[in-house]
Amino acid sequence: MIEAEMNPTLVMTGQFRSAPSFPPSDYWANPCLSSGGLSALRPFPCGSPASACSEYPMTIVPLASRKIVSSAPHPEPASSGPVSVGSFRAAMRQLPGGVSVVTSGRDGGRTGLVATSVSSLSAEPPTLMFGLNLASSTAMVLRRQGAFAVNFLAASQADVAERFSGRRGEKGEERYAGAHWSEGVTGSALLDGALASLDCEVEELIERHTHAIVIGRIREIRIGRQQPALIYRDGRFESSLSPQPSLPSVGLRAF
Repeated sequence: MIEAEMNPTLVMTGQFRSAPSFPPSDYWANPCLSSGGLSALRPFPCGSPASACSEYPMTIVPLASRKIVSSAPHPEPASSGPVSVGSFRAAMRQLPGGVSVVTSGRDGGRTGLVATSVSSLSAEPPTLMFGLNLASSTAMVLRRQGAFAVNFLAASQADVAERFSGRRGEKGEERYAGAHWSEGVTGSALLDGALASLDCEVEELIERHTHAIVIGRIREIRIGRQQPALIYRDGRFESSLSPQPSLPSVGLRAF
């Protein structure tokens, strides 16, 4: 058993569950939070029924030092020296991410890419953001067009992800082959059968190093049927867990 300092942590209510490739015996730390901060800590097995998961209010643990007891092994000390690109990429590949296809352009000049960095930014007004490689062909088209669409892929659309990843050599319009598309209000391509498609206007590009943070104001939303999502982990595409019964959202508001 080791003691670790508790840093400020934001915790949302709801049920946690493991990614599909994690063993069912894994345990999650299940903090019971109140307005006063951390009051208890107990583990519960991943895959527990929803009835076994209590609801906790969303709160931020105060900065005052609070200690928790953990049975996790103590991490090895970080090596000195600069972090290599290879080790950084290897680490980030361990973080499962939902797979999206970003599309931009029109009239025979379309292109696009696969993104796992898409994130909501604000609900009022509805905006999202993602990371874009400034050396990609999509960056030039997106700047010129001033618009793009984000399509959340279903597990059955792994072939679309492969084409837009460019790993097989497809470029530009070739990446759109084999799937059905329609135009959104900005003229960007929306994928039929996607979990959801969000048509956006570029609000701002913030350049940092080799990439830019693209902030998009959402102009149109199309939501598809509920089905397993496509996720990316450790260099490969795979299916998420099967859809779960709808649970009331706590502490979050939809667009």
